[in-house]
Amino acid sequence: MNVVDYVSSSGYPGRIIITGRDAAGTLFILYTLTGRSAASKRREFRPAVDRLEVVDTEGGPFDPLRHYAAAVSQRGLAVIGNGDHVVPLFSKISEGQDPYSAIGQIDAEPDPPIWTPRIGTVAFLGESPRAHLVVFGAARRPTDPPAGNRAVLTVNALEAGHAIGVKTYRGSVNDVVVDGVPVKMTLNGEWSDALTHLQQAIDPAVFIASVGTTLTQDGLAAPWSRH
Repeated sequence: MNVVDYVSSSGYPGRIIITGRDAAGTLFILYTLTGRSAASKRREFRPAVDRLEVVDTEGGPFDPLRHYAAAVSQRGLAVIGNGDHVVPLFSKISEGQDPYSAIGQIDAEPDPPIWTPRIGTVAFLGESPRAHLVVFGAARRPTDPPAGNRAVLTVNALEAGHAIGVKTYRGSVNDVVVDGVPVKMTLNGEWSDALTHLQQAIDPAVFIASVGTTLTQDGLAAPWSRH
């Protein structure tokens, strides 16, 4: 499927992270927030140096399930995700830990009965024009005791016009289904156009915000484009 079909295939996708190369070969990251509750909708993206934060629009109390560093990037390494696992994962990998063992230590969010997956992308940029990507989802099955489940997709060379997406949910607003499985897809045109199309493909009742930027050898480029 293509990027727009992937997003519109879920009535309630939760959080969506898409990493890819547009038709011109530009490496990019798109990140979308959707939400159902009033507290979830009271959020916005706040770009900062070497990172992207998700914060409360009214400066309300901190909630680690809603407010977090969504992206951290330094020295050729970028980690993008949907919770408070992003900073620890970045630290472990930047200190030399294998990304797969670091991802293996991530648990789903402690929010029964959904057990929202932890999702993310690890991008090794370095000096190579072909980024090494590790896209993952860490979910939990509601067994007794709960069992963990992880899906990891490694991409050594992402070609122009292709992307990898991962989202927290599939299904509808009233029937939320856990996802967290990376999916390959295609992308026509420029990544900035895709950012606009993403917003149009999501139900306005749950859409909160979308951002996108390019990935360079130094990490996340500035400024972020926002909708």
